[in-house]
Amino acid sequence: MKIKLLFSILTLSLCLTLTAGCRHGKSYPYYQIEELSDDGRVITIDGIQYRRKDFNENEPVIYYNGGDVWTLADGLGEQIGVGGSGGDSKIQYDIYEAAGDTERTVFYLTPHDFYFGGRDPRLWLREDVSIELPAAETVSRIEVLLEEEDEARMQTEDSALIADLLDAYKRSSEQSVKLSQYGGKRMRCSLILYHAEYPVFSYEIECCYIKEQEAAFCRNDALEWFLLSEKWAKLLGKV
Repeated sequence: MKIKLLFSILTLSLCLTLTAGCRHGKSYPYYQIEELSDDGRVITIDGIQYRRKDFNENEPVIYYNGGDVWTLADGLGEQIGVGGSGGDSKIQYDIYEAAGDTERTVFYLTPHDFYFGGRDPRLWLREDVSIELPAAETVSRIEVLLEEEDEARMQTEDSALIADLLDAYKRSSEQSVKLSQYGGKRMRCSLILYHAEYPVFSYEIECCYIKEQEAAFCRNDALEWFLLSEKWAKLLGKV
């Protein structure tokens, strides 16, 4: 699933670059990007500030770049403007809404034209929005998405199951297990977590279920597997 999401944004970025000339004829509002003293940046859209931190590897909100991060649940919406910092910087950005984000929680900025140095994958959060890594109280529901499928097979809003998953996911390396120790065919899937306060964000955790062992596992971003509770094994056994 993470690979598919990464491929999606790379494809989108290429399309945006190739079609940039076709969009020159459409007029968009221009928004100024301000450079901050703490290596962050701010853009003001309709009187509201949106910010991001530069060079922050621990930023928990990012757009389709894999890893332990929140991403856009429904991808990109419409372009609403262009932006730039002026001065010596010649890089201009296209500004996109997040699909379904009626509250304008976040915006995605991508360079209007190709430049050497790669794409900028991070999102810009509204000034009053703060996102941390998933916790039981900040996740509203979890969808179970089988490998190679686009539609969720089932979902749960059970707070105990949500807490069980996150407890296993955050365990130390010493508590990890080797799947090679468990025989049987593996059913691979992704658990898609949705943010309770900001449903525009989702978070993916890889998992698998071994029917012969009646055992379920989740995997962290360090590629370590952890045994899930019997409740999760029973739930995934019904998929």
